[in-house]
Amino acid sequence: MPYQHIEELGDRSQERFALGLGARNVVGMVMGAFPIMLLSGGWPLILRLPSLLVAITVGLLLTVDVSGLAVYEWPLWWLRGRLRILAYGRSLTPTALPGVAQQSIHVPLRVGGPIRSSRRRSVRALKR
Repeated sequence: MPYQHIEELGDRSQERFALGLGARNVVGMVMGAFPIMLLSGGWPLILRLPSLLVAITVGLLLTVDVSGLAVYEWPLWWLRGRLRILAYGRSLTPTALPGVAQQSIHVPLRVGGPIRSSRRRSVRALKR
């Protein structure tokens, strides 16, 4: 039996049911249709039905995965990338890469400062 990460066990948004639709797609369709159903209560059926179909279609299209990201996530990641370029520039440093060990900063201590060295008894003195 292959090992599965715990995170994968908890994420059921990719699980498929109902004509190949995932849980994320169904939630998107409901979230698209619910406000229209509330707003169009008094509308005639000839206007209400097409508006509900458009809202369901928009909700589905927003949650379809394209290259691993939902359609609504593409602009967010694009904006994040642009902000990163504005903040740090286009050059990459080793510390910007994931999984790289960060260098610890060594700050010299002042003589007579708040941290003082302590004297311990030597190990040889404890063995006697």
